[in-house]
Amino acid sequence: MTFTYLMELLGGLALFLYGMQMMSTGLEAAAGNKMKVILEKLTSNRFVGVLVGALITAVIQSSSATTVMVVGFVNSVNIAGYSKMITKKKIDFSEQANKEIMEMQRVCKKIFELLSDKTADFIAWHEKVACMEQKIDDMTIQYRDNMYERIKQGKCSDEGSILFSEMLTDFERIGDHALNISNEMLKIAMIEKKGNGD
Repeated sequence: MTFTYLMELLGGLALFLYGMQMMSTGLEAAAGNKMKVILEKLTSNRFVGVLVGALITAVIQSSSATTVMVVGFVNSVNIAGYSKMITKKKIDFSEQANKEIMEMQRVCKKIFELLSDKTADFIAWHEKVACMEQKIDDMTIQYRDNMYERIKQGKCSDEGSILFSEMLTDFERIGDHALNISNEMLKIAMIEKKGNGD
């Protein structure tokens, strides 16, 4: 029964996030750069920003949806901006930096695969997720140190180092979110286990 509830929870969460992503994508496609300019103007004053956020939340009747849309919009703008900056300024990463980015992508993919694994032993599963999250944190520290060495040696441009650092931060956030999901799923499994008298 625990597994069934867990799958229903994950299915509902996936549908919710998919719906929010579709709404966010539609909003971005419809508004484009105009939306970014409007949001920048409306949120330049924190009080007006709070009122705008409250209004949007009231209109769509979901603070979660508002948060997901804002985060999705901001992230897509940042990623698009990074892509444009890389192309426009012809930023090249060193071979080592490219390998580090690929390794971070591999580990982040692995942690998401682990999150989707079906398991009866949630404690062992949670420990694996926690270990992967710690690995991402350790890699972030090591790769930042490597970046500082490349800067000292003149092998890394200012723009490249800033972009690389931002990417490491984003990868680290992925690990943090995965651990948060794992924590919540473990709590649910423990509550259900107590409810079943196990």
